Amino acid sequence: MNEPAELSFSEKKGKIVLSLTDMIRFEHLSAALIFAVRTMHDSHRPNCMITTQSGSIYRWSDIPALYETAKLAR
Repeated sequence: MNEPAELSFSEKKGKIVLSLTDMIRFEHLSAALIFAVRTMHDSHRPNCMITTQSGSIYRWSDIPALYETAKLAR
């Protein structure tokens, strides 16, 4: 949970996905998880992905459970 991570997302409106992808870098995976679960708007979540420095990729379907695991590890 302490390795650097990058959160990327694009906004989906109806059946259209905007072509712009935003990326936010975090010093720790746990910070990226907190941002994704607590802060991100619902329209960004389906296209949200977190990539760690070691190459692990987590899609939105994985993120809430990983967030809960991180909370328990504190």
